[in-house]
Amino acid sequence: MKAQFIKSNYTGNTKEFWNDNWSLESVERQKDALIWSGYKPIYNKYIKNNGFLLENGCGLGSSLTYLFKLNDKSIGLDYLFEPLSLLKQSDNKFKLINGNGFFLPLKNESFTYVISLGVIEHFEISSQQFLVKECYRILKKDGILILSVPYYNLFKRIRMNLSNTQQKENKKFFQYLFTTKEIKQFLINNGFNIIDIYYCNKLTPFYLLYKKLKNFFKSKEIKNLQKTHKNFKSDNMFYKKEKIINFINKLIPFFLSAAMITIVCKKNE
Repeated sequence: MKAQFIKSNYTGNTKEFWNDNWSLESVERQKDALIWSGYKPIYNKYIKNNGFLLENGCGLGSSLTYLFKLNDKSIGLDYLFEPLSLLKQSDNKFKLINGNGFFLPLKNESFTYVISLGVIEHFEISSQQFLVKECYRILKKDGILILSVPYYNLFKRIRMNLSNTQQKENKKFFQYLFTTKEIKQFLINNGFNIIDIYYCNKLTPFYLLYKKLKNFFKSKEIKNLQKTHKNFKSDNMFYKKEKIINFINKLIPFFLSAAMITIVCKKNE
């Protein structure tokens, strides 16, 4: 694992850090982020409407909003109250828990699915194991865990190896980056059988640029289209954008720019 440091007043595993992070986001933006991530095909393949599903660390519901469409027993858990409150305000149907991933307030073997995206990497190895063991505890026999962590891709290797300024005084620990071998072995050591591996968030730099430009396009392009065409539906543009992004995702080599590696695994008993 490779430690990554960023300019911040807080480390990446504190409530202060994530309160600042979520204050710059919204539920609607997070729905849009899901399209760019590449997680939807994984959910479509593995998530069925049978048994309970927990997203451990759901934040503003980027995945939970879509997961609820696939499984109406989906539950979101986060240790921050603020994003859960915003998520509940956006749609009252969501079942949410303000809780701690280290001590899940849930019964043993009560869930068929657990989703954990971008959570464990913000903690030291012993704490990572504790978080995953809690997921293991609440999963039923043959239950599925979908876990995603930052991928130590080629671009990051080159950039971090060329720079000797990773651990400056004004930088704080943010997260660990994993190789494929490291995260596979970690999950096997903690009682899981690997089913599949995906490389996600290949278009992160483009998504960040898109976020900056989105307000302009939303205020200008879409409003003009709505004035010109009374029957115009933004959903049509949303659907076309998703198809284009999925096509580009397939063309980009995973080892070059994938920001996250996602493991689908099954509880081994």
